[in-house]
Amino acid sequence: MQIDALINHLPSDAWERAISLPWNAQQNIIEALNQSIGHGLLHVGSIYGIRAWGGFPLPPEDPKPPRGKNTIEGQ
Repeated sequence: MQIDALINHLPSDAWERAISLPWNAQQNIIEALNQSIGHGLLHVGSIYGIRAWGGFPLPPEDPKPPRGKNTIEGQ
C-alpha cells in the first residue's frame, strides 16, 4: 500500500524522466522502480528463509544507541 501511495503522487511526466546513478549509468523511472522493488523483495525472501531456519529472533533485537551519545545520565 505504501508503494501505491507513492506512485500515485508522482507527476505524470515523471514516468518519462531518466535518473542518473552514482556510477554514471542512467535508467528511466519505471526500470529503476522495478529494480528497486525486486531487489527489496530479494532481501525480504532471504530474511524469511533465515527465520524459517531459526536464524533471526522475533521480535528483532533492541536497536543500539546512536553513535557519539551516551545513554547513561551524567556522562
